[in-house]
Amino acid sequence: MLFADSAVSELTRTVDDAFIWIGGVSVLLLVIITLVMIYLVIRYDHRRHPEAVQIEGNNRLEIIWTVIPVLIVLAMFFKGYEGFKLMRAIPDDAMVVDVEARSWFWTFRYPEHGISSSRLLVPVNRAVRFNLTAPEDDVVHSFYVPAFRVKEDCVPGRTNHMWFKPERTGTYNVFCAEYCGRDHSKMITVMEVVSPSDFKQWIAKKIVDQNKPIDLAKALDPKSKDIVDRDAAKLYETYCVSCHGKGGEGGLVAGARDFRSLEGWKGGTKLSDMYRTISEGRKGTQMRAFSNLSPWDRFALAHFVAAFYNGSDRPKDSEADLAKLTKDYRFGEEHEPAKRISIDAAMKAIATESGGSSRDD
Repeated sequence: MLFADSAVSELTRTVDDAFIWIGGVSVLLLVIITLVMIYLVIRYDHRRHPEAVQIEGNNRLEIIWTVIPVLIVLAMFFKGYEGFKLMRAIPDDAMVVDVEARSWFWTFRYPEHGISSSRLLVPVNRAVRFNLTAPEDDVVHSFYVPAFRVKEDCVPGRTNHMWFKPERTGTYNVFCAEYCGRDHSKMITVMEVVSPSDFKQWIAKKIVDQNKPIDLAKALDPKSKDIVDRDAAKLYETYCVSCHGKGGEGGLVAGARDFRSLEGWKGGTKLSDMYRTISEGRKGTQMRAFSNLSPWDRFALAHFVAAFYNGSDRPKDSEADLAKLTKDYRFGEEHEPAKRISIDAAMKAIATESGGSSRDD
């Protein structure tokens, strides 16, 4: 196998082998046909044959040039079919990652652990099954990982599947390979293949982070460490800038709010209103619900959006507003993770976070 040393999965080797084999046969046929053409041009040059002569049929030759191409095409088909069968033979014990494509970002959910992330991590030497979809009111996207030679459409309202088993750690590009609108070219992320121990530690940290109770006093303070460590600028760039612009000017898609003004807000301009909008979206508009973000991330993003307005007349949240928000979203409660983790794993995750590590999403 020509590229065996650089292959990152069995699928990569299978697809590369098919391309090399088909490409090699095509080049060989090109050379043979070109040589035959050159021979015929020289053999039947008008100086050697000034008078044209009718050439009668040759049954043997016609059978040869019919049968051989048919056999070659069939061989190409079965060579490609080997890869197709492998792509559809998803192992029963594969780890599941649900992939949701939206205009214009990716969300990755790990149902086994009850967490979601904008960052895709998978363990090395473990088969991974990807369930691919898009919201019913979105457009068709295509999940493409070039290094693994796999691509599958994310169709609104439907679930497609693909899989692979990474054999090498590293960082690999992920693209949307289907034109999906104005910012299609920016719908880029990476997949990180890490060791099993690093993957377990990341999962444990995500579970701790996603279920960390909200301290409302800290959440409402844009200068608190819990908010500052969230890197709201990166969150805004990932999820909001495509519609609302770098300066919060809005209007990049129909109905995108201008954050610099208090006019026209459907959901209200209080911080609690922004939190609700980020959490639930706005029905009948292109504003999505970002339930994949942790509550702390949503508060950080709300503070970042609020900062675009420089005036001092923004309505403040009343005690009743905050009480209702606390009740509706169960702030202060210790939520039960979908899957329990060991005390050691949780302590490592907390120690890593306490040691100065910022958010990893």
